[in-house]
Amino acid sequence: MEVDAIIDHIGAYDFTDEHGIIHVKSKDGEQIKIANLVNDESSFEREKLLAS
Repeated sequence: MEVDAIIDHIGAYDFTDEHGIIHVKSKDGEQIKIANLVNDESSFEREKLLAS
């Protein structure tokens, strides 16, 4: 999966919040938030992410 490869490159997966935002701890210790717009399970979820 493309998103997993991107997360592995950035750092380590931490958690996914209630809005579907993926939280990643970077290799230098920073918290990074990623909106997964690659895997489009539903258009409703995508619209929710884009609106937040």
